[in-house]
Amino acid sequence: ADLSAPQISHNPAHAATIGVNPIISAFVFDDQTSGQSFSNPSDGGNEYFSLMYATTTWYAVNTSTRVSYPNEFELYKFTLPTSTASTTFRYYLTASDNAGNKRFFCATPSAVSATDCQNNPFIVTGVALGSRTVAGTITSGGSSVSGAYVFADGYAKLAITTAGDGTYTVAGLPDNDAFDFVAHKFT
Repeated sequence: ADLSAPQISHNPAHAATIGVNPIISAFVFDDQTSGQSFSNPSDGGNEYFSLMYATTTWYAVNTSTRVSYPNEFELYKFTLPTSTASTTFRYYLTASDNAGNKRFFCATPSAVSATDCQNNPFIVTGVALGSRTVAGTITSGGSSVSGAYVFADGYAKLAITTAGDGTYTVAGLPDNDAFDFVAHKFT
């Protein structure tokens, strides 16, 4: 019997551009439920991967706005309404596998319920569109890596995909903020 809840991997966002749809990216893994099943909530199973957000009242991201990245069934992007980033919003992630085992992912590492996460969610502050651009090249073992996803860690922005030569450019980053850049590549 499957007794293990899905695993969620996510680097929390702390900033989002005012007037732009915040995009939160996260991974979900389960040894008994495929990533593709998480992206198909209408298949009649118990599995789902959702983002809950609030400025005042808690809402779920509509399943039509939850999209897996091309060919990456474990990596999802959640697109929130533009109005969400006007000031500050809160969010957390939740997943259920086909057996109904649930995982809650928020600022409380040991969360076991939506209430735990609503009491201690991730908090994102709306910031003005910036003029900073960062560019680089992703390599592994001296060879360029094409098709890797590059994230501005802590920023609610769509991941950038590296070009054939491993290069990437992330534009419109807020001024006066620091970011780590994280790259993921699945083979």
